[in-house]
Amino acid sequence: MMLSLGDTGSPEQLWNEIQALFLNARGQQTTQRRIGFPSGHRECAVTWLPHQRLWAALPSQPDTWFCWFGCSLPESERAALVMDVEINMSVDPALRQRRGRALVDDKGRLYLGHRGGLGGGRGGQIEIPEFTRLIKGFHPQAIARADGIEESVFVIGTPQDPDFLESLRSYVGECARLRQEARHH
Repeated sequence: MMLSLGDTGSPEQLWNEIQALFLNARGQQTTQRRIGFPSGHRECAVTWLPHQRLWAALPSQPDTWFCWFGCSLPESERAALVMDVEINMSVDPALRQRRGRALVDDKGRLYLGHRGGLGGGRGGQIEIPEFTRLIKGFHPQAIARADGIEESVFVIGTPQDPDFLESLRSYVGECARLRQEARHH
């Protein structure tokens, strides 16, 4: 099955589906937390899923649907969270600066994809070729863009799949592992 890059409404719809999964998950805990960046921090709602050991912060702004994920939640609510991976999607899928992708199959189901690589400014950055070589359990797939060019994307899954949160946790966990290893090299 060949996935393609979704149209203009796809990133928002996918972002809404992911947000609904987190907010409706069994045992979820949502609080305001501080997320740290190299340039400062941002307060936003963070939803923690203790059964999956996965958190998400899903703020938005006019040009971006942010999807920030992590695997560990500090005990102290004053401690800033550090995301393990950002899978941000541009509002306009034709703009490809962001690494997140809203993908669609031939039945119209949306999938979350990530081009790979880890950015940020606190160490642990990994370029896409090295990320592709080191990640375990995920392989890039060719997807079709509207301009006819193929792009390699790690397909995490569709929120319609009952195992989506497990797949997302596995991907975020691999990103955390790779970032930690890169910091120590």
